[in-house]
Amino acid sequence: MEYSKNTEIAAQFLIAEFNALQERAKNFEEIKANRVNFFLLIVAAVGAIISAADQIKVLQQYFLESILLAAVVLLLLGLSTLQHSVYYSSAIVDFFRRAGRIRHWFIDFDRTIEDHFPFEPADDRPNYYWKRDRFIEKFQLNLWRGGEPIIVIFNVISVLTIAECILLKSSYFSWIMSSMFLLPLAIATWVLQIRYVDKRVQKV
Repeated sequence: MEYSKNTEIAAQFLIAEFNALQERAKNFEEIKANRVNFFLLIVAAVGAIISAADQIKVLQQYFLESILLAAVVLLLLGLSTLQHSVYYSSAIVDFFRRAGRIRHWFIDFDRTIEDHFPFEPADDRPNYYWKRDRFIEKFQLNLWRGGEPIIVIFNVISVLTIAECILLKSSYFSWIMSSMFLLPLAIATWVLQIRYVDKRVQKV
């Protein structure tokens, strides 16, 4: 198919934009992975320090306080990491959708090439949600293909650790009463984080 000069310029420009989108998505994936890996590295380092606390005299004296402080720091770092991870995940999906719009532009000129496209040439893919039986299943996000579930799990553990340290300071709670309190807290912490992710995605 012959293109006019203006069309050829537009095609070259769109190809350059398409490559830029792909490169940007790749960079965002790397940044997101690096942030999650950094968070996991800090978690591992803190865990190693706590496990060796019985050999450190300062931590022996303030063992419970040290665990509480470590849990608070990990929780704050985990929430920050989750926030950035969701942002990068949303941006990556947006880049892929914009790339699909460019694919559609080329198909408008020649429908015969549509069957040769490895990805759907549309600006509404990939989905932000998994769909099942015509109903959108909340909290089963297509974005959760990366490190978000891991971050959420560690945030739940941090919250439970903080709560357990506080309960251990009190003489009014036995381990049975503590368990009855920690289970609903774990569920609530999990749901709140997922609702946060859900709200962030809806804004997109």
